[in-house]
Amino acid sequence: MACIMFMESAQTCTASATSFFSRANPNPRMKNPLRMVAASLVLGAFWATAFAQNRTFTNQYTFGDSLSDNGNAFLASGRTINTNPLNFGGRWSNGPTFAEQLGNNLAVGSAAPASVKTSMDFAFGGATAVPALSAVPFPSLPVQLQLFQSHAVAIQRTDLFTVWIGANDILNTAAQANPAAMAPAGINAAQATANAIQSLINLGAKNILVVNMPDIGLTPAGLSSGGGSLLTAGSLAYNAEFDSGLRAITSGAPDVTLTRIDAAALIARIQVDFKALGFANATSGLILPGGGGGDPSGYVFFDGVHPSATTHTL
Repeated sequence: MACIMFMESAQTCTASATSFFSRANPNPRMKNPLRMVAASLVLGAFWATAFAQNRTFTNQYTFGDSLSDNGNAFLASGRTINTNPLNFGGRWSNGPTFAEQLGNNLAVGSAAPASVKTSMDFAFGGATAVPALSAVPFPSLPVQLQLFQSHAVAIQRTDLFTVWIGANDILNTAAQANPAAMAPAGINAAQATANAIQSLINLGAKNILVVNMPDIGLTPAGLSSGGGSLLTAGSLAYNAEFDSGLRAITSGAPDVTLTRIDAAALIARIQVDFKALGFANATSGLILPGGGGGDPSGYVFFDGVHPSATTHTL
């Protein structure tokens, strides 16, 4: 049976004929530079625990939006977006994204020649899981997969794939101020994401790290916009459908290890315990009006919706 890990606390997973929620003690050993990271809260502290299940990951391929983009959208814009000095290398944060901190150096996928076959990042800021919901001229998730396929990568069993997307589907729909549209938007985005994950499996992916949706309504933008309830509704609908989709995927993928990080629970806990975790500000963004004072590492958020470099590192 396929192995799936649902992670707020760090866990390892052993395949089970009766449940994909199999849990064991975390394995702290790491046999290679590429780390698969899950965050856990223990005794009020936020710990990052690396685990590998005695696996060796050779390459990493990343898909998603601004939460994983290492420069694709910045280059595609002709370097005209995210020009604030605090935007690290044109990213939507003041440092590398979480995906860049898993261990491998990721080439900017959109700028990599077709001859490049090893670790690449195809995530674009502003990207949506559902193409019709896009509000920017950057590749949606299905197009990102096409970009990956254009490199004719011979996928190895030891490659790692990461997928985190769907927030823009919810944000763009919330702009319509139609409560009835939020649950369908979240559900459709989750289904599109699950379909992309299945496509990666069909291409040969055996190790996939996915992340669910934080409650966007609790971000600085959500709290200040008056539309927080819309964003929360979309986020909750996404997560319920996403979990359902992952269950369906595992039932037909006997040799795939699928790990889901529960970002919803993690970010919610950070916002409650931010002071204990070393943060000074959990309600405004570093570059937002009213933000920017003090140590940049003290901010949970970089702007209205994006994590700061410190939060990405956690």
